[in-house]
Amino acid sequence: KLLSYGKTTPDNLSKRRDCIAIFNNEEGTRMEVFRKLKNIMNVDGYGRPFNNWFPTYADYKSKLNKMSNYKFNFCPENSLYPGYYTEKCFHAKLADTIPIYFADKYVTEDFRKEAFINIYDYLSLDDLQYHLKEILNNYDYLANIINQPLLHEMPDLEKIKEFLNKAVTNLISINK
Repeated sequence: KLLSYGKTTPDNLSKRRDCIAIFNNEEGTRMEVFRKLKNIMNVDGYGRPFNNWFPTYADYKSKLNKMSNYKFNFCPENSLYPGYYTEKCFHAKLADTIPIYFADKYVTEDFRKEAFINIYDYLSLDDLQYHLKEILNNYDYLANIINQPLLHEMPDLEKIKEFLNKAVTNLISINK
């Protein structure tokens, strides 16, 4: 699923709500971007800032189901740090919605640029706002973004296992 899509159609998108945001922390420019988005589209917010949290951590199904009713998911990271990418963009892609993500400039080493919108790529929030306003009802364009695979290629789990094995072995030898 993370590598091949293709099921979202322009007609399907025309029936969806505009944007969903699910978060508890108001870090960084998160609320400023949220307000900019609300200026150009309907954005439904869930979490502490909106006084309407719903459980998402038990199985994530309720979160993914709710997100799948939207064109966009505003899902910024809590902080920017090279290589710090959490579940946020993955969840948006699994729900077949477009991540409006906020990650560092290196994110495209791991994720395909065509598969999401990175706030970092815009010179200003006004530029982001202008771009989103231009594409909001271009369902062919939006379907193309949603149907793009997020990852360049499937991760090599053997390399990850080797790395973790070496890290644990080093920690054990340091603590002896």
